[in-house]
This record gives sequence, C-alpha cells and structure tokens, in this order.
Amino acid sequence: MPQLTGPRRTMYPRFAWVLGAGASYDHGYPLVAEFLSDRYFRWLCDQCVALPASYMGPHNSLDRFLAAVDRYAAISGNFEEVLSTLHAKDGYEEVVSFVYDALVAASQITLLRQMGSTAEYAGLAALMLEQPTTSDTTVISFNYDTSVEDALAALSGHLERRLPPERLRFNYGFERVLDAVPSRTINWASHLPVAYPRGRVTVLKLHGSVNLMWCDACEAVVYFPYQAITKGPAETYRRCPACSSEPGRLIVPPGKRKQVPRALDSLWKMADARLKACDVAVILGYSVPSYDLEARELLGHSLRGKFVLLVDPNPGADTLAFFGAIPGCELRVLRTTASSFLRDELNSYDPRLLPTFQPLCAPAYLNPGALQGHARR
Repeated sequence: MPQLTGPRRTMYPRFAWVLGAGASYDHGYPLVAEFLSDRYFRWLCDQCVALPASYMGPHNSLDRFLAAVDRYAAISGNFEEVLSTLHAKDGYEEVVSFVYDALVAASQITLLRQMGSTAEYAGLAALMLEQPTTSDTTVISFNYDTSVEDALAALSGHLERRLPPERLRFNYGFERVLDAVPSRTINWASHLPVAYPRGRVTVLKLHGSVNLMWCDACEAVVYFPYQAITKGPAETYRRCPACSSEPGRLIVPPGKRKQVPRALDSLWKMADARLKACDVAVILGYSVPSYDLEARELLGHSLRGKFVLLVDPNPGADTLAFFGAIPGCELRVLRTTASSFLRDELNSYDPRLLPTFQPLCAPAYLNPGALQGHARR
C-alpha cells in the first residue's frame, strides 16, 4: 500500500478517520477486556510510579483498581455484561468513574513523554495537517482519550514555534464549549475554548471524552482538561460556568445498553454527514463489534458507495461480513497494526521526526514475560 502522504493525497481530498480502541492500545489505553484484568492495572500503576504524586492520589491506587476488578469480575467475566447489568442502577456511576480514572492514569503517562505525544499519533496528525483546506479532514472516534488532540497540538507546536492558542488545530464539533478552568491555571496546548470553534480538524468523539463534561441543568458542554487536576483545587472548577450546577462526565461506557446524552446527538448527525461527504474512510483499530448497534447503524448507512481502508492485522469474519454487506462499499484491508501504519506515515511525511519520539510504553505490558511476579488474569 503506497503511503497516503504526499501527492497521493490529491486522489482522495476528503478523508474521514474512524478510530476504535485498537488505535490507542499500543499507547497503554485499555481494550474493553482490560478493565477486568489485574495484570493491566498492575502494569498501569507500575508506569505511574514515574509520575508526580499529585497525578495519582488514593483514588487511583493499585489496591483500589484491583478491588474494583474483583468486584466487577464477580458480576461477569465480560465487561460489557457488567455495564449492562449495572446500567440505570446505583453502581453505574461508580463504574463510570472507574473507567474514567483508568483512562486518565494512562493519559498522564503519554503526556509526560517527549513532545507530549507518540510517533504513531503524530503520524496521524501529519496526515491531517497536510490537508490544504479547513474542512477536508474529520476524525470520528469511539475512544475517550485525547491522543488525537494532543498529537495535533504537539506536532503543530513542533512545526511552528510559539504557536498562538487561536491557531489550535482541532475542534470538537459542538456549537459552543464553556471553559471550566481559568486559562492562567493551565498551559497545555489543548486549552480549547480560547480558539473554539476555529480549529481546522474536526474531532467527533461519539462516546464522549475524558476532558468533557455535560451540564444537565442548562445543557452546556463544559471543557475540563484532566491536566487541570494537578494544577490546583479542581473541585473549585467543577461547576458549570453558565449556571453553577455540577456537571457530569461526558462518557458513554462500552456495553450493549448505551444511554447517549443529548449533548452527543449533534455529533452523531455530523458524523453521518461527514462520512457521506468523504472520498475515503480509514478504519483504525475498530472491529465494529456486534454489540455496538448505534455505530453499526451509522457506518452501515453512511459508507454506502464509499472506498473504505480497514487497517487490521487480523480482521474477524464478522467485521469483514459487516463491510461486505454495505451496498457499493469498496473495502480494502491493510493487514498491519494501526501503530505500524501510522509510524510509516510519519516517516514518509518527515523522516527527521521519528527519532525525536520516545518508544511506546505499552510493549512491556503486551509482552507477558516482562511482567514476572505479577498475577495475571
């Protein structure tokens, strides 16, 4: 498969990227099954030893994570079933907090690395920033982490020193976002509302994000970057700037029953429109699982007659059958990992960039032999 960077891009001027958990797995973010894996949380907390103490705290301790794993594993060995069982019950908010805390801990590991990103996501950012116009690239993500946004901010700053906030390279597709955190308290490049909504790459996070909150009282979307947790008394800012109510996390956990907040309705409609308008859709790390009915309906409807590149080293029969059943869909499978694909793209974009990134942190976890002495599940 020729690289997508360079002159070849003119063949497909409008790109849509569809990202699933597999796109972030090599970066330390958990797949659904990892939420019931004590081996994963032992690895995660080992990595977090290098973080400043203020980044973690007792709510993110290994004991707390392992106790939660045991509690949820007693309900079911399948995390989707755990979520379905607890849905609309008293324990549901607790399991959402468990998911949130695991994702934030994994995010901190990546943010403290050189350039605040990874070579893989910088490769994706390079593909996006190469587009000549402001409306040709859309990211449709079923992930909660901020890897795409962080990479866009990091690579933009690397290529253009002293990048002013108003030149930020992404937006979340909402009409309006309120900022819960005063700008003086945080200096990370993704301090979003300063530039919102002019960022050129639209990142539609259809299942929510770790840095977004939703005020049910006034229906405001509130930007609360988790980096702010370490910058001061976060509780001070956990109020809606518009009505002073307490917003909730804008996260839709994986599972067979999903309660999609009204805040995300407009994003699903925009995703449908952007997929219908694209020339090529690249599916990275997403197997279109059978339980994800909303996503299957969206993709099945909007990818009719489209060229689809599926990046997957070993696509399942159900995944291939799903795309094969879409009328007029021209499917091409690239049998490689998302990480290998994106590293190749970054190297094609600028060979000088790849050596400036530190290696991925996750392969030590992915290699079970590197975790001697740890219990495994």
